[in-house]
Amino acid sequence: MLISIIKTVKNVSKRLFVAVSLLFVIGHMVASQQPGGLATARQKAEAAKQQRELAAKAPSAPRAAPRRAVSRDLSAGQALPKPVEPVAPRPIEVPAPPAPPALQPTIVSVVQPVTPIATTQKKEDTDAYVQSEAHMQLSDVKLRMSNFNQNPEGVFETKGKKRTPNQMVTPYLNVVAGVLNKEVEFKDSHYVFYHGHTNAWLVAQDLYKRLYAYYKPLQPVKDFVFVRFTDMKSTNATDYLKESVATWAGVNDNIQDVRTVMIPANLALFGNVGFPGECTWNYFLEAKSHRMPLGNNYQEIQNTFGLSYDLDTLTKEANELAEMLNQTDEQTLLQIFVPQEKVDEIAYLSWVLGFPAHPKSIERAEEVIQARMLSGAPRAGSITGPAVKSLMKKYQYEGTDNPDYKDLIEAVDRGDFGVKSYLEVYRNRPWELKNPNEVQARLLITPEVIQNPNSGAKFFRYTTTSRKVKKVYFKKIDALVKKVIAQEESKTAEQKTKDKAKNAKRLEQILAELKAGKK
Repeated sequence: MLISIIKTVKNVSKRLFVAVSLLFVIGHMVASQQPGGLATARQKAEAAKQQRELAAKAPSAPRAAPRRAVSRDLSAGQALPKPVEPVAPRPIEVPAPPAPPALQPTIVSVVQPVTPIATTQKKEDTDAYVQSEAHMQLSDVKLRMSNFNQNPEGVFETKGKKRTPNQMVTPYLNVVAGVLNKEVEFKDSHYVFYHGHTNAWLVAQDLYKRLYAYYKPLQPVKDFVFVRFTDMKSTNATDYLKESVATWAGVNDNIQDVRTVMIPANLALFGNVGFPGECTWNYFLEAKSHRMPLGNNYQEIQNTFGLSYDLDTLTKEANELAEMLNQTDEQTLLQIFVPQEKVDEIAYLSWVLGFPAHPKSIERAEEVIQARMLSGAPRAGSITGPAVKSLMKKYQYEGTDNPDYKDLIEAVDRGDFGVKSYLEVYRNRPWELKNPNEVQARLLITPEVIQNPNSGAKFFRYTTTSRKVKKVYFKKIDALVKKVIAQEESKTAEQKTKDKAKNAKRLEQILAELKAGKK
């Protein structure tokens, strides 16, 4: 009987948590969520589980001798004993703190400096919300979710039938549930970030990871993805910003050399909802670019492991695998967890193009953006990007004679763009922040954290590729890796040298073509 009751409680707890996760997304389209709904439910369930385990381990009173079973012949008219009524499991109670105050939606993007919780009040043992849950507390976000659009009106034509706001989310509740469960799991140890990329890049990531596991078997790569395939510069967010602001008067990740060293990311699953060019979820639903990994990317992988496999052949075989994954409109959602104590080493608060989230600079850029929107142009990258680039040119020309540029330099020196202090407020009182929906982050890809499987950083990928296709894909990429390794181990030193020289020459041709704009 006791075992039956415990199983019942476990099943109810599991179903309750999954239901809370799914209802969370739907409910926030039209109503407010009380603080701590997901996290508190999870914690209550875990606490109940621990109590049951302790109770099971505790010494119990001596049991009465069991009755000997007696066989009854029902055909003879003997009645069964009256069944014992099972004890109903106690429901998990979730406290309901006061709801956050409603805010009026706004268009202007201004981010104010944040005072860390530690300097104003004692921080709770655990934050009230996970990040995606905190984001959904905002009235502006709820309004934008109710009008969720895939592409800016009049800018891009959406492939196929235009999605309604409901169609933007409901078919992917399995993805949403998985994402939220991970946020709850790592809530007290990590901060989460979201990035989207095309499915083709999964092949390069999987190829690198399998070769890494083979050549470095003592370094585990569980829950980890390599997002770059060559050695990266060791730096930190503050030093990077100081150098970039002094040299270029800001950051522009449209430039290839800048884009290579950082990951653009949102702070919540639906972060920047309402701005398709900035919202990660929009990148997940449909490819915003169709660039595939090229020969230079695969040669970086070969150089890392000292391989000499024919470059053109490797690129061709990898692209064939990529085509298997390109059968869906949806692309890859990348969920990145960074240990809380390391987040300010590699991340900074950002805005459009990776420009630091500097209030005065954003105000100046918004003046240009709003003027264009008043003339009928939709808010899109074709407007926001040029506004930021124009501001950077103005800062470069005027130098520190421009008070806003001087303030930007001083803000970088003070460390105003740290992510940790901002997220401490975001996870507990998001309504106190100004326009948090539009705040992004940039993650620097350093060998110490983002490229280090032992750093504590974790990566989880979400796609809509079918299980059947995935099974065939993994079988084929495993076969490709085995072929590359076997061929390498069968070559003489002289043959390896010759083949590497051939690949180096081919790489020069590829890079020249890229520079000329042919690829």
